[in-house]
Amino acid sequence: MGGAGEFWNGSYMADEPVLVDAAALLRFLAAPPQGEVSRAEAAKRLGCSEKQAGRVLRQLEGAGVVKRFGARWYPPSAVTDPLAQRAAVEEFLRQNGFAYRAEIAKLLALPPEAAGRVLRRMAQEGSITLSGQVYRLP
Repeated sequence: MGGAGEFWNGSYMADEPVLVDAAALLRFLAAPPQGEVSRAEAAKRLGCSEKQAGRVLRQLEGAGVVKRFGARWYPPSAVTDPLAQRAAVEEFLRQNGFAYRAEIAKLLALPPEAAGRVLRRMAQEGSITLSGQVYRLP
């Protein structure tokens, strides 16, 4: 079914699947400062519906070409694996003593809101503390 970078978008025209060239989307993801894309942005880049863009993104994710975090997709190298996030935060705090959410967002290559969710979960579990806007190890 098509060459490298082509994915079936689930549409049919004259009983033939329509192929979407995902190479342009991947180039966009790889070029700074983008590094991430939502389903709506992918639809715009691919020239298809959001539903079709979602299918393409899920296929890319299944192929290991992108990783999803929340409602955005990233190149795999741009996102800290969720299983390694806790260890990365704890190591950063051991080395630096404290951190702000923006520093952790940069460390984990996540949007600030997503980093905040990780930090809140860790604080609720007691593995870190929050005082004002400063995170520390207990």
